[in-house]
Amino acid sequence: MQSVQVDSPEQSSQLAARLGQMLQAGDVIILNGALAAGKTHFVKALTESLGSTDYISSPTYTIANFYNIPSGSVLHMDAYRIESDEEFRDLGLEEYFPDVITLIEWGAKIAEDFDEYLVIDIDFVGQEKEQRQYSFSAVGSRWQPVLDELKA
Repeated sequence: MQSVQVDSPEQSSQLAARLGQMLQAGDVIILNGALAAGKTHFVKALTESLGSTDYISSPTYTIANFYNIPSGSVLHMDAYRIESDEEFRDLGLEEYFPDVITLIEWGAKIAEDFDEYLVIDIDFVGQEKEQRQYSFSAVGSRWQPVLDELKA
């Protein structure tokens, strides 16, 4: 696991944009963190860095949003209200996973449905409102070069 501390929303956006440049269709990112930790902000910055001009919002109630990017699509999901693996599978979204970049907020509870994925844990730092700690870990060999690049 490796971690990065940022001191502002702008630095969070820069980190998201840097990661975004390393992503490809079929990639799955799991974002974990408390309410208001900045999961949707990170998704917005990452998706915009990939060229999307779509309106990006939290899919808390819709469960999933698709955003257009020049190279295809981003699937933005929120698993907060999903109660079980079966409910997740019943959404019928698995056919999209190979062809899109998938970003899942609150995704820890459904992560086992994927063979490879990057986990980003976002934590508040101390009493500062804007400081965040981003901790990156991964399942699968796809992610080691990405983690190495982020570390550099």
